[in-house]
Amino acid sequence: MSFGIMSEANQLRSFQKEGSITTDFIIDSIDAWIPALTKPTVLILDNAPVHQAKKFQEKIPHWQEENLFIFFLPPYCPHFNKIETLWRKVKYEWLKPEHYACLASPQRGPYCYF
Repeated sequence: MSFGIMSEANQLRSFQKEGSITTDFIIDSIDAWIPALTKPTVLILDNAPVHQAKKFQEKIPHWQEENLFIFFLPPYCPHFNKIETLWRKVKYEWLKPEHYACLASPQRGPYCYF
């Protein structure tokens, strides 16, 4: 699975893991991304359960001290989230069936891109 952060300039930073996305994975990914920030930054997130978990909410004040501010989209508004457009294109236009088979293989072949 992937968690991605996309800038206003459409630059993507993605984080991958096997299995389900967890709150700990999201927190670790954001913590790994913070050192790259050069100015106060707003991270726009949907209302996924991993973003609403107590452990995630407890990190928000720490991130604010690092000049990272979290903004949650209103419910049912994926059209406001630019990265949802990217994921939709990847999933439905760019990935082919052989890519999915490759991702499931422990020997990731030449058609694995993510």
